[in-house]
Amino acid sequence: MHIYSDTALIFLEKVRAFSLNILKSEMGIPFNRKRLLFNNKYYPLDFVIFEHPKILGEYDPNYYQIKINKLLSYKCNDHHLKNIIRHELAHYLTHIIFGTDALPHGKEFLSVCRRFNFGEEIYSATIELNKLSESMSSQKEDKVIQKVKKLLRLANSDNKNEAELATAKANELIK
Repeated sequence: MHIYSDTALIFLEKVRAFSLNILKSEMGIPFNRKRLLFNNKYYPLDFVIFEHPKILGEYDPNYYQIKINKLLSYKCNDHHLKNIIRHELAHYLTHIIFGTDALPHGKEFLSVCRRFNFGEEIYSATIELNKLSESMSSQKEDKVIQKVKKLLRLANSDNKNEAELATAKANELIK
């Protein structure tokens, strides 16, 4: 069973858009609908989101699927997300070029990363969710905190309707 929220669908579209841009502009690989053209053959490629406490992304060769952790929609800036996508696309191409016998981060994988000028940040796969959380802009967090404070001040308003709406919105943001 598949269950999607609006947030998940928006994040999945962002992942797909980033992936298509990387394939086209950085790797020179055409992609149409759900298939990409590599060495005069079409290969399926699908994107899904999943939940896991430690794994940020993975490529599933059985389904030609790139999976991206749902937590990244909350805890990741675009730079890190694109690097995770590059890493998973490298796994995908390693599978297409070398088959299922290639080790996940073996010499074949490294050769694919080098072919597309993907550096250590991409092939090393060492980014952790905690580091991604730290890399989030503190400005963005400060804006949310400031907004909550402003709403809580409005919650003390003499206008009952305004106070109730501000309280509800502040509680929503705090959640």
